[in-house]
Amino acid sequence: RLICPCPGRSYSTRSLPMAAASFALRFTWYRMGHDVDPWTYRFFPFEFGVFLLGVIAYRVGKQLPASRPLSIAVFIVGVAAIGIHLPEYLVSHRFLFLFIFAATLPMIFELTKDWRFDRFLADISFPLYLCHWPLALIAWRWPASWPGMPATFFAIIYACALVVLVERPIERWRHARLRASAGSA
Repeated sequence: RLICPCPGRSYSTRSLPMAAASFALRFTWYRMGHDVDPWTYRFFPFEFGVFLLGVIAYRVGKQLPASRPLSIAVFIVGVAAIGIHLPEYLVSHRFLFLFIFAATLPMIFELTKDWRFDRFLADISFPLYLCHWPLALIAWRWPASWPGMPATFFAIIYACALVVLVERPIERWRHARLRASAGSA
């Protein structure tokens, strides 16, 4: 547990007020009529609260682990809600969904922490982030009958290839070198 310079306070106790301040700033700015790009996405002071919701969810999950049946139920309800109803509802109520999702994250973490597929999704997240824009720029020149789908498909394939063919072999090589140097010491 990280301890901050303030006696008796951990960093986790500061995450909630900072997240609340970030969202208050965001919603105030939106209320003033500025709910357009770049303010709705990419503006760090507004996005910081979203990041902190994940931090808070992780720390709450460590303190209050959920039961497996409850975690499974929350996961099934979440997947069903997203697949059935939320795409239309999300457009006008995205922050309500975000807060509910953040509240259920500790249970989802508890359920999926040992899933190999979940780990692989985590591994491809950064390569996917890096490669999606260049591939989207290329895909925009393709027929508009399926907008976004080619870029999405190729970005996922490319990210998977980066993990399997580049990242993992490098990691195996690094660990082999570390084991060899530890064995000779």
